[in-house]
Amino acid sequence: MASKKTINSVVLGSVIAVIVIGYIMMNYTPMGATSGEDKSFDITAFQWGFEPQFIEVNKGDHVTFNLATDDVAHGIAINEYQINEPIMVEKDAKVEFTADKTGTFEFYCSIPCGAGHDQQGGFLIVKDPSVQEPEKVILTSVKSDEVITVDGTIDDKWNDVADAIFSTVYVHENRQVVAKSLNDGERIYFLLRWQDDDANNDGTTETDRIALGFDISGNSDIAMGAAGVPHVTVPQRTIGEGVVDIWHWKAFDSHTKSPNVIDDEFAGPFEQLKDHYYRDDDNNQGGENNLTAVGVYDPTTKEWIVEVSRSLLTEDIDVTGFGMMDKQFTVGEEYKIGFAIWDGGQGETAGNHAVTDWGVLKID
Repeated sequence: MASKKTINSVVLGSVIAVIVIGYIMMNYTPMGATSGEDKSFDITAFQWGFEPQFIEVNKGDHVTFNLATDDVAHGIAINEYQINEPIMVEKDAKVEFTADKTGTFEFYCSIPCGAGHDQQGGFLIVKDPSVQEPEKVILTSVKSDEVITVDGTIDDKWNDVADAIFSTVYVHENRQVVAKSLNDGERIYFLLRWQDDDANNDGTTETDRIALGFDISGNSDIAMGAAGVPHVTVPQRTIGEGVVDIWHWKAFDSHTKSPNVIDDEFAGPFEQLKDHYYRDDDNNQGGENNLTAVGVYDPTTKEWIVEVSRSLLTEDIDVTGFGMMDKQFTVGEEYKIGFAIWDGGQGETAGNHAVTDWGVLKID
């Protein structure tokens, strides 16, 4: 028979083993998972958008949305996370969840709230911190001594300029904007190409469009254009805390009833934008519009070809609450650049469009 001392040793060893195993289990993180952090976001819904529009967390984070509405009742829904929470007037709401799925997940308004309801949305971006971020696309603006004519054709001056390919993200993914750039020391030129099944350029449908965006403040999200309808004088754009200079080409402009129109616009934080209307051609609040652009549709290749040009430096416009609205360019410097494209044949307008991530514009 085992002695009392032996029995006590066995019992003590078992107790220690249970404690150790329990501690390990409490602190164990499965392979591929992360313990995460607590992340809290104040989200304001309004007709017709969310501020912020982009929310970025890491896999494993415990996420809290503190929800409020700026006008009428809204909702916020993320299908992949089984979230559908009403946001009522004068009644704050809260959503809590663990970000256990990686990817980009669209959130949208789940309570009908007016004409722009279907375009009201944003994006939850859940990243795996162990996965390395892809390198930024670099677009080099090559110095040219030739005369550069903006006519929407690919002539000899572009042949030796390398393509930079920007792929769209978030929604309408995997479209591509193929970009080239030249400069003559005074003006900068862009040649932009993208696939489109048909040319929507006569006003009978929504129009095809492309926009170039240049980060002014240094911390802008990529969104260019957001939910809204043309007759609303409060601009419906949300781009985090940053400000973006936007060069917005349209195959057909419904306001002027004209083809091949480019506007100089801007976007900024919701709280600042509430008191400003964004259309440059209506009130000169987007910058000094010395842009030129010509677009040509090739029905054989089913491709838009658009050339855009602007002075490297402009006589800028100071907008109250924002500052200067034109991005100024200097040879030898680098800048953040991104694109948005609209397929009018698919009914895309306002915030329903495809966007790329930020790339780098290098001016040689």
